[in-house]
Amino acid sequence: MKKYGKYIRALAFILGLILIIEAMDFAFGQVGEIRWKFINVNKKDSNYDTVILGDSHTKCSIDPNIIDEEAGLNSVNMAINGATVKDMYYILLESCRNNDIKNVVLDVDYLYWMSPQEEGTFNECFVYNQLPASSYVRYKYILDNLNKLDIRNVIAHRTSYSFAISTVKNNISLKLNSDFWKGTIFATNQTKESSCNSGKGYMPVADTCVTNDMEAELCAYDFLSTTTIADCRINYFEKIEEYCDENEINLICITSPITPTSYECLCYEQVNETMEAFFENENVTYYDFNLLKEDVLDRTKDDYVDNEGHMGITLSKNYSTFLGEFLDTVISEDDVDTSIFYENIDEASEDLNNGE
Repeated sequence: MKKYGKYIRALAFILGLILIIEAMDFAFGQVGEIRWKFINVNKKDSNYDTVILGDSHTKCSIDPNIIDEEAGLNSVNMAINGATVKDMYYILLESCRNNDIKNVVLDVDYLYWMSPQEEGTFNECFVYNQLPASSYVRYKYILDNLNKLDIRNVIAHRTSYSFAISTVKNNISLKLNSDFWKGTIFATNQTKESSCNSGKGYMPVADTCVTNDMEAELCAYDFLSTTTIADCRINYFEKIEEYCDENEINLICITSPITPTSYECLCYEQVNETMEAFFENENVTYYDFNLLKEDVLDRTKDDYVDNEGHMGITLSKNYSTFLGEFLDTVISEDDVDTSIFYENIDEASEDLNNGE
């Protein structure tokens, strides 16, 4: 027994560290909708056939319930705040783990495709850290990115820690609630009022017209001088494309319409040209709905909650109705009516912003 003492002490030390880390995660680690989305998409009776990928723009813009009604699908909105193209690849893998996915709708956000964004950032772990321990995708992410990850973020949820007494109390109360372990939406610090319409991953935002002046912040993104897309985005998009090809999944890329009054400041004409050229080169279906004519989707800056392009709930419902009908056409391989689009962003801007 004596000769095994050092091994027992080493094992006890490791177990002690695990218990300390678990206790800190439990008390200090904040919980959001990411965990709920991963639990929801893997429920045995979900049977999703369509997954919607994107970031915060997508999360508040596309209602799967309306999509399903219009297109006869069973879709889920897996958009997550701040999700990059890299994140979307792993979210797609997780979404397909227990679902026979036939269609992927990838919402292309100009901010995450054309602004500076490197791999290996401190907060990059926010998606894989919420994946269940039983998921192979979690370990694939770690293995794929061993040379980029901060090991401290691999073993603990430290990027979500908050040491404020009120937050710690809320965390403990939340995690002692049965809803937390069931993975219900109410275990994400959402109230019934804010989450009552958030079925299948859609998180609507109340209608409040633009009140903040983000023009200076938006103009900091010099898209006029950006005529290429970073290799990191291209590499992970091509992984998504390859996975869809191998599994006979329809890949449909779109860009949800942003606040029309921001087109000029963002040099969105250049953004549109760059993205259309990229997807044409990749031979992937792509539609930029910023080109939708006003009589197809009526919208002004007052339908958005900010200048960046987050839709209020009313516009998001109207947009989801249009998108459901549009997807039904595309998936059925019927001809798309191109007359619903403006010729270019300049024409769209002039028409949509008339009188602004």
